[in-house]
Amino acid sequence: MAARAFYARQDTKTPLYISIFSITLNIILAIVLSMVLKMGAYGLAWAQSTVAVLEVVVLLAVMNRQMPKLFDMTFVRAIFKMIIAGTVTGVVCYIAVLIMPFRYHDDSFFSAFPKFVIISLVSFGAYAAASKWLKLPEIDPILARLKKVLFGRLEFKG
Repeated sequence: MAARAFYARQDTKTPLYISIFSITLNIILAIVLSMVLKMGAYGLAWAQSTVAVLEVVVLLAVMNRQMPKLFDMTFVRAIFKMIIAGTVTGVVCYIAVLIMPFRYHDDSFFSAFPKFVIISLVSFGAYAAASKWLKLPEIDPILARLKKVLFGRLEFKG
């Protein structure tokens, strides 16, 4: 998403250069972490996660330098609220997986999918509730669309 701001300004080269750097770093980290440090698949995951965060930080730093005053206190507060909502969602999702863990015998669609749906719905509900509590407007269009899809044809007469 951070690259979209550059594209909107007709600058396609900056995100390209940053992506090339990120891909190169990802390859180097993947080799070092998985093979040299013998972390295996965990090393690949750490390399990808580290590079993803670093790429976003670099994109935002370059964006801040090119477009001063873009990241004001309103922006910082909104990001902080999103981090809180995401953390609440992560904790709820983790607890849901602990309550309904996927086991080795959940090897069919009919045994795994219901758990997946319940965990997903509970997690979405947690994010929606946290977003409403924190007054994040990003959730409103999603909830409005969901309400329209679920209850659009029902007419309540009172």
